[in-house]
Amino acid sequence: MSYSAEWANVSNTPFRLYKHYIHEGGISTPLIAFWPDGIQQPSRSVDQIGHIIDITPPCVEVVGAAYPNEYKGEKIKPMEGQSLVPVFHNESFSHKPIGWEHEGSRGFREGKWKLVATVRGRNGNYTI
Repeated sequence: MSYSAEWANVSNTPFRLYKHYIHEGGISTPLIAFWPDGIQQPSRSVDQIGHIIDITPPCVEVVGAAYPNEYKGEKIKPMEGQSLVPVFHNESFSHKPIGWEHEGSRGFREGKWKLVATVRGRNGNYTI
């Protein structure tokens, strides 16, 4: 830990909480994408929901590859996430409902709505 929780909160203003949690201060992170031939209006800023699982789909799509079902005879889990290529092309994009967990905190997001539950202490009490 490099500084206290109070300073972590301040450094994520105006968002609530910080990187340990799944509130906006914990999950809001910029993505800087570079694709000269594909990103339209390259210097723009977009307020778009995405998740770490949304990184592989556009990479596979952009290079024209097919995601494999197996490798060396071993089955591979299906690719998760959505392609962000529509966002790169400045087209309409809506993220599917998504749920996640991080260190006991968990959340579910659908559109502009997000439900979070955060573990507080070792006694199992939760804040929602």
